Amino acid sequence: MSSVQMKPMSFVRHAIAFVTLGLLCGWYYFLLLLLTVLIALLSLSNQIYVRALSVIIMLAIVVVTILPIKFPQRSDWFINHWIFDIWHEYFGFTSDCTKFTAHFKQHPSARYMFAEFPHGIFPMGQFLSASMIKTITPGQMIHGTGADIVFKIPIMRHIMG
Repeated sequence: MSSVQMKPMSFVRHAIAFVTLGLLCGWYYFLLLLLTVLIALLSLSNQIYVRALSVIIMLAIVVVTILPIKFPQRSDWFINHWIFDIWHEYFGFTSDCTKFTAHFKQHPSARYMFAEFPHGIFPMGQFLSASMIKTITPGQMIHGTGADIVFKIPIMRHIMG
């Protein structure tokens, strides 16, 4: 078995990975901080415009977090985003799907099931591998599954969808 040598990340790419993963995994803390600041502005300000803007922003946050999501929903812009390259580098994510890709090209209409590990509260492996689907199964759409509870958590259901 050969080992893969990881190159060190640049400071900027490391910082981008740290901040974006922090927001992705800790969005609820960020929303709590934002709502706290908005409530503070609302209570400290005598200007009607600041109060109105604070209320509108809080309502927008509530509406976005409770909106229903349609499944399946394909988000090519998200899957093809440059941030996945940084996350792959940050986690040292590698894969070897050459055997499967060759098999898939011979039998593109067959049904396949992928199992990914590790599972967890916030499974990054699924995010990272989802960005590689376009190279593993070109021209095909895949459907993922998840526990029911994941789709009841605001914002998380939109990300996992």
